[in-house]
Amino acid sequence: MGVTFKEKKRMCFMGINYPEYLYASLSSAYQVDNLQEVWNFPGSEQDRIEKYHRLIGESDFLFNYHTGLFFWSKVASAKKKKNFVITYWDGSDADRALNGLNGFIGSDIVDLHLAASVEIKQKLEMMGIISFVVPMALFESGEGIKRLHELIMHRKRRTMGVLGSFQYKGLVPVFREYGYQVIDLQEIWDSELPEHEKEAIYRSECVKCDFIYNLYSGNEFWARISWAKRMGIKIITHWIGTDALDAMSGRVGCFWHSYIDYNFTCYELITAELDTLGIKTSVLPVIPFDVELKLAKCPSEHAVLIYLPEDRLEHYGYKESCELFKALPNLKFHIVANANEELFKEYLNVTVHGTISREEMNELWNQVSVYVRWIKHDGLSMSVIEALAKGRKVIWNFPYDGVIYVESVEQMISELKNVVSTPPALDIETSEKVVKELSKERFMEAFNKVIDNVVYLNKNW
Repeated sequence: MGVTFKEKKRMCFMGINYPEYLYASLSSAYQVDNLQEVWNFPGSEQDRIEKYHRLIGESDFLFNYHTGLFFWSKVASAKKKKNFVITYWDGSDADRALNGLNGFIGSDIVDLHLAASVEIKQKLEMMGIISFVVPMALFESGEGIKRLHELIMHRKRRTMGVLGSFQYKGLVPVFREYGYQVIDLQEIWDSELPEHEKEAIYRSECVKCDFIYNLYSGNEFWARISWAKRMGIKIITHWIGTDALDAMSGRVGCFWHSYIDYNFTCYELITAELDTLGIKTSVLPVIPFDVELKLAKCPSEHAVLIYLPEDRLEHYGYKESCELFKALPNLKFHIVANANEELFKEYLNVTVHGTISREEMNELWNQVSVYVRWIKHDGLSMSVIEALAKGRKVIWNFPYDGVIYVESVEQMISELKNVVSTPPALDIETSEKVVKELSKERFMEAFNKVIDNVVYLNKNW
């Protein structure tokens, strides 16, 4: 019955009132330990608990039949042991979960949900649970094991390609931590290989991907997705700021936006802008996960940090910044991403730092109390998020919870004078809120829901 693999993996089994042929079918393909028998085992409660944890620790999988209160009370320990958790919803358990009667603690703790019928699958979708229909009769015939193995391999082998702006590099370790195999397609295009070789490698790597995630929708992106789209690969893109501005102005060929299966933005204002182009999006802030989001030291005196890249002075408010330097001559300003001292030679209160390392940046955060950002167009600035997390006051000409929002240079000068009129202090409340709300756990929860629905929900599994 069923199929035999080269090496039988170990599986723990839990369940009540399960068909005998289900257990027999699983045993034909896996080395199965019945945890239900452990709890009926004679001896002390401590002996049973120790045996349960030992078996869980030795197993690769946990398969549960009937997703009730007992399962939810025990499954957390399996996840701590890195087991691949599978649960089979047989009907009444789904009804009880819908009514809040079975201790349901969330679908994310389970790696693979199986449903006995389409009706049960639909009930689970009402709770946001993505499941796959495997009728119990398939286990009786032996086909259920084949389907189970396919689904396990599918869920364990989620493969994504990544493209885009340099910020995606900080997301790659997080994607991998959450179980994705990541193919860095951008590295291919950034290499020194001849163009025809890049194209060939790109195509060979693309076909391995379930979907492509792109961060920053510039012209190069639109030129590269057409082939992937023809191959049936799902495309997810994340708009972060300047790309939306370019789309609004017609500098980017977003007339191909129908190629995109799902659009994220990092910021509500970007969503509103793209909506005018007929591009429907949802907001998912892109967080600098490669940056340590925690409080920096409180400096003994006020100083201001400004990001002012030398190659985009007008866009990042060079003239407006100069107004600040003149209005507060006794306040020290630190400029990063710009080493051109000639631009600031008339301002004795300005220090330029150029491009600095992460360690140097962390030390600089300890020296400043305020971050000022005046810019022509913006997304959810990672530097704003970092500044808020560091406990700094942030003055910005775009609205966001926790910042001091200004609409004119005069207002910016006034608000900065107000901030520095009292001794420096850490904004601990805002820091804690930012770190909590913009955690990688929340990011991945929202990301996975979209990927489940857009990429995997309708696959013919």
